[in-house]
Amino acid sequence: DSSTNHPIIRMDIDVATPSNGSTLGKVFFGTSSDTGNTRAAEIAVTRDGGTWTANSSCPGRLVFSTTADGASSPTERMRIKSDGQISLYSAGSSARTTIVNSGTNSGSSAFDIKNNATSITTGTQIFSIRENGDIYTSGNTTIQSLSSERRLKENIEVIDPTAAWTTIKNTPY
Repeated sequence: DSSTNHPIIRMDIDVATPSNGSTLGKVFFGTSSDTGNTRAAEIAVTRDGGTWTANSSCPGRLVFSTTADGASSPTERMRIKSDGQISLYSAGSSARTTIVNSGTNSGSSAFDIKNNATSITTGTQIFSIRENGDIYTSGNTTIQSLSSERRLKENIEVIDPTAAWTTIKNTPY
Protein backbone atom coordinates (compact mmCIF):
# COMPACT_ATOMS: atom_id res chain seq x y z
CA ASP A 1 0.00 0.00 0.00
CA SER A 2 2.70 2.45 -1.02
CA SER A 3 0.28 5.02 -2.50
CA THR A 4 -0.60 6.48 0.93
CA ASN A 5 1.38 8.04 3.75
CA HIS A 6 0.10 6.11 6.76
CA PRO A 7 2.24 3.91 9.02
CA ILE A 8 2.18 0.18 8.39
CA ILE A 9 3.19 -2.68 10.68
CA ARG A 10 4.05 -5.76 8.66
CA MET A 11 5.17 -9.18 9.85
CA ASP A 12 6.28 -11.75 7.27
CA ILE A 13 7.63 -15.27 7.60
CA ASP A 14 10.37 -16.41 5.24
CA VAL A 15 8.30 -19.13 3.53
CA ALA A 16 7.00 -18.79 -0.05
CA THR A 17 4.03 -21.14 0.40
CA PRO A 18 3.16 -21.90 4.03
CA SER A 19 1.36 -25.18 4.65
CA ASN A 20 -2.24 -25.17 5.85
CA GLY A 21 -2.36 -24.40 9.58
CA SER A 22 1.06 -22.70 9.63
CA THR A 23 1.26 -19.74 11.98
CA LEU A 24 2.08 -16.59 10.00
CA GLY A 25 2.50 -14.33 13.03
CA LYS A 26 1.45 -13.62 16.62
CA VAL A 27 1.12 -10.59 18.84
CA PHE A 28 1.46 -11.24 22.59
CA PHE A 29 0.16 -8.99 25.37
CA GLY A 30 1.47 -9.08 28.95
CA THR A 31 3.75 -7.19 31.32
CA SER A 32 7.52 -6.84 31.53
CA SER A 33 7.51 -9.18 34.53
CA ASP A 34 6.04 -12.01 32.43
CA THR A 35 8.70 -14.51 31.42
CA GLY A 36 8.62 -17.55 29.19
CA ASN A 37 5.21 -18.32 27.72
CA THR A 38 3.15 -16.36 30.27
CA ARG A 39 0.89 -13.81 28.57
CA ALA A 40 -2.49 -12.17 29.16
CA ALA A 41 -3.72 -12.38 25.57
CA GLU A 42 -2.61 -13.02 22.01
CA ILE A 43 -3.72 -12.54 18.43
CA ALA A 44 -2.51 -15.12 15.92
CA VAL A 45 -2.73 -15.29 12.12
CA THR A 46 -2.69 -18.75 10.53
CA ARG A 47 -2.97 -20.03 6.96
CA ASP A 48 -6.55 -21.21 6.50
CA GLY A 49 -6.64 -23.80 3.70
CA GLY A 50 -7.38 -22.85 0.12
CA THR A 51 -4.83 -22.15 -2.57
CA TRP A 52 -1.87 -19.99 -1.55
CA THR A 53 -0.57 -17.88 -4.43
CA ALA A 54 2.06 -15.29 -3.48
CA ASN A 55 0.92 -11.69 -4.13
CA SER A 56 -2.58 -12.92 -4.98
CA SER A 57 -4.50 -15.49 -2.90
CA CYS A 58 -3.39 -15.75 0.74
CA PRO A 59 -6.24 -17.29 2.81
CA GLY A 60 -5.74 -16.70 6.53
CA ARG A 61 -7.66 -16.75 9.79
CA LEU A 62 -7.40 -14.53 12.87
CA VAL A 63 -7.49 -16.18 16.29
CA PHE A 64 -8.06 -14.11 19.44
CA SER A 65 -7.09 -15.71 22.77
CA THR A 66 -7.29 -14.49 26.38
CA THR A 67 -6.02 -15.91 29.66
CA ALA A 68 -8.71 -16.60 32.27
CA ASP A 69 -8.25 -15.67 35.92
CA GLY A 70 -6.06 -18.34 37.53
CA ALA A 71 -4.93 -19.82 34.19
CA SER A 72 -1.32 -19.75 32.98
CA SER A 73 -1.87 -19.50 29.22
CA PRO A 74 -4.37 -18.03 26.74
CA THR A 75 -7.40 -19.96 25.49
CA GLU A 76 -8.93 -19.34 22.07
CA ARG A 77 -12.06 -17.17 22.44
CA MET A 78 -12.84 -16.02 18.88
CA ARG A 79 -11.84 -17.06 15.35
CA ILE A 80 -12.48 -15.28 12.05
CA LYS A 81 -11.90 -17.69 9.18
CA SER A 82 -10.93 -16.89 5.60
CA ASP A 83 -14.52 -17.56 4.43
CA GLY A 84 -15.88 -14.97 6.90
CA GLN A 85 -17.20 -17.50 9.42
CA ILE A 86 -16.94 -16.18 12.98
CA SER A 87 -16.71 -18.62 15.91
CA LEU A 88 -17.07 -17.56 19.55
CA TYR A 89 -15.82 -19.99 22.19
CA SER A 90 -17.55 -20.35 25.55
CA ALA A 91 -15.52 -19.93 28.71
CA GLY A 92 -14.63 -23.21 30.39
CA SER A 93 -15.57 -25.52 27.52
CA SER A 94 -14.73 -26.42 23.95
CA ALA A 95 -18.27 -25.54 22.85
CA ARG A 96 -18.63 -22.53 20.64
CA THR A 97 -21.25 -20.43 18.94
CA THR A 98 -20.77 -19.93 15.21
CA ILE A 99 -22.23 -16.99 13.30
CA VAL A 100 -22.55 -17.61 9.57
CA ASN A 101 -24.11 -16.03 6.48
CA SER A 102 -24.62 -19.36 4.79
CA GLY A 103 -26.91 -18.96 1.80
CA THR A 104 -28.55 -16.81 -0.82
CA ASN A 105 -31.65 -18.85 -1.76
CA SER A 106 -35.07 -17.65 -0.60
CA GLY A 107 -35.53 -20.56 1.83
CA SER A 108 -31.93 -20.78 3.01
CA SER A 109 -30.39 -19.19 6.08
CA ALA A 110 -29.02 -15.68 5.81
CA PHE A 111 -27.79 -15.64 9.42
CA ASP A 112 -27.29 -18.60 11.78
CA ILE A 113 -26.24 -19.00 15.37
CA LYS A 114 -25.13 -22.56 16.20
CA ASN A 115 -23.68 -24.32 19.24
CA ASN A 116 -20.83 -26.84 19.03
CA ALA A 117 -20.14 -26.00 15.38
CA THR A 118 -16.80 -26.93 13.88
CA SER A 119 -17.77 -25.75 10.39
CA ILE A 120 -20.63 -24.04 8.55
CA THR A 121 -22.48 -27.34 8.10
CA THR A 122 -22.11 -28.76 11.63
CA GLY A 123 -23.44 -27.88 15.06
CA THR A 124 -26.86 -27.41 16.61
CA GLN A 125 -28.80 -24.52 15.12
CA ILE A 126 -30.30 -22.40 17.89
CA PHE A 127 -31.38 -19.35 15.89
CA SER A 128 -31.72 -18.60 12.17
CA ILE A 129 -32.93 -15.77 9.98
CA ARG A 130 -33.87 -16.97 6.50
CA GLU A 131 -33.47 -15.03 3.24
CA ASN A 132 -37.25 -14.51 3.10
CA GLY A 133 -37.27 -12.90 6.57
CA ASP A 134 -38.62 -15.90 8.52
CA ILE A 135 -37.03 -16.44 11.92
CA TYR A 136 -36.42 -19.96 13.27
CA THR A 137 -35.36 -21.24 16.66
CA SER A 138 -33.88 -24.65 17.51
CA GLY A 139 -35.84 -27.51 16.00
CA ASN A 140 -36.78 -25.37 12.94
CA THR A 141 -39.80 -23.88 14.73
CA THR A 142 -40.81 -20.76 12.84
CA ILE A 143 -41.53 -17.62 14.83
CA GLN A 144 -42.25 -15.36 11.88
CA SER A 145 -45.40 -14.08 13.57
CA LEU A 146 -43.22 -12.64 16.34
CA SER A 147 -40.89 -10.81 13.97
CA SER A 148 -41.02 -7.04 13.92
CA GLU A 149 -41.49 -6.32 10.23
CA ARG A 150 -42.88 -3.19 8.66
CA ARG A 151 -45.17 -5.25 6.38
CA LEU A 152 -46.92 -6.65 9.48
CA LYS A 153 -47.56 -3.25 11.08
CA GLU A 154 -50.44 -0.80 10.82
CA ASN A 155 -50.58 2.94 11.52
CA ILE A 156 -46.83 3.50 11.24
CA GLU A 157 -45.89 7.10 12.01
CA VAL A 158 -42.64 9.01 11.75
CA ILE A 159 -41.33 9.99 15.20
CA ASP A 160 -39.36 13.17 15.84
CA PRO A 161 -35.84 11.87 16.72
CA THR A 162 -35.39 14.48 19.46
CA ALA A 163 -38.51 13.26 21.25
CA ALA A 164 -38.38 9.59 20.24
CA TRP A 165 -37.88 8.05 23.70
CA THR A 166 -40.60 10.18 25.32
CA THR A 167 -42.98 9.35 22.46
CA ILE A 168 -42.30 5.62 22.72
CA LYS A 169 -42.59 5.59 26.54
CA ASN A 170 -45.97 7.32 26.37
CA THR A 171 -47.41 5.05 23.65
CA PRO A 172 -50.09 2.67 24.98
CA TYR A 173 -49.66 -0.98 23.98
